[in-house]
Amino acid sequence: MDGHAKTVKVIAGFMNNAFNSRFLMPANLEIAKFAYCADPTQVINLNTVSPDGTNVPGGLQCQDIAPWIIANYPLCGAADAPGSNCRFAN
Repeated sequence: MDGHAKTVKVIAGFMNNAFNSRFLMPANLEIAKFAYCADPTQVINLNTVSPDGTNVPGGLQCQDIAPWIIANYPLCGAADAPGSNCRFAN
């Protein structure tokens, strides 16, 4: 860490059962690999004790979650709202 800051472009959208029914992630998938996990190859499993109810499947490596969202969440339309699973055009 050298203390500087920079702009990071993001992708946002609606994700049912996520915090506030919304999500935000880095648009650059190379950055997204490291955005949430120190080890991008770590397998993320569903929490059976306190499930969050989102539709992102368990068993994915951390680095594969952002590409999974891109592949499975269509662009939001005018009628989409919280509770939908879609992403905004960037």
